[in-house]
Amino acid sequence: MTYDIDSMDIDVGAVNDIGTENMTVNGIEKADGLKTTKISDGMETTETSDSLETTEKADSMETTEKADVLETTAKAEGMETPYKADGMETTENADVLETTEKVDGMETTAKAEGMETTEIYDSFKTTENSDGLMTTEKAVGMMSSEKVDGLMIIEKTDGLETTEEADGLETTEKSDGLLTTERVDGMETIKRLYGMVTPEKADGMMTPEKVHGFGTTEEADGLETTEKSDGLLTTERVDGMETIERVYGMVTPEKADGMETTYKADGMETTENADVLETTETADGMETKRDIAR
Repeated sequence: MTYDIDSMDIDVGAVNDIGTENMTVNGIEKADGLKTTKISDGMETTETSDSLETTEKADSMETTEKADVLETTAKAEGMETPYKADGMETTENADVLETTEKVDGMETTAKAEGMETTEIYDSFKTTENSDGLMTTEKAVGMMSSEKVDGLMIIEKTDGLETTEEADGLETTEKSDGLLTTERVDGMETIKRLYGMVTPEKADGMMTPEKVHGFGTTEEADGLETTEKSDGLLTTERVDGMETIERVYGMVTPEKADGMETTYKADGMETTENADVLETTETADGMETKRDIAR
């Protein structure tokens, strides 16, 4: 069969316009070169407008939205939900699931109801666990760990470590590169301040303290107490036992409960006896004796 092309009416320009006109085929819409796909009944819906893709899925299915190059993904009913806003990602999980937040390129993870919570601010990590679980905090590149309910507590501030243990356990503190250890419930307590060791013991046990290179020893419950301040020795004993004090190079012995008490002040000796016993005072190099109620 032969056709006469010259006798046929064909619009060549209309053929060339295909692809630039709006088209709708089987639920797919294309407008201005941007693809739009819509599928109903909980199925996927994709919309592209201004080079920004939008995908939605109903019925607990994934929902992704992209607006201004910022992606938003949502999942319903305890499923993961990532949010992206201004280049910062946020993920949330309902029903005590993990929650991650990113703010200014810093990640934040949160878990509810005794689950772990991690926060990162300015490259510093913070982890928290409720219900007596470990809590770790990192601030300015320094680690801080805390454990409640008698568990260890570690804190690091300015690169200095601090460890604390509750319920009579050891407590260690480090400040300015100096170690401080404390133990409660009658156990040994050691403190070091500015390179000086200070051990302390509670419940009548010995407590030596060293402050500015001087030794200080204290014993409770009638035991000896020795203090050294400015290179001068001070010894005290309670419960009727001898008490010796040396202040600025002068010796002062004291005895309680009717025993002799001697004071030395400014090179002048003072002796006192309680309980109507003899009292001797020396003032300005001259001796004074008093008998009271004798």
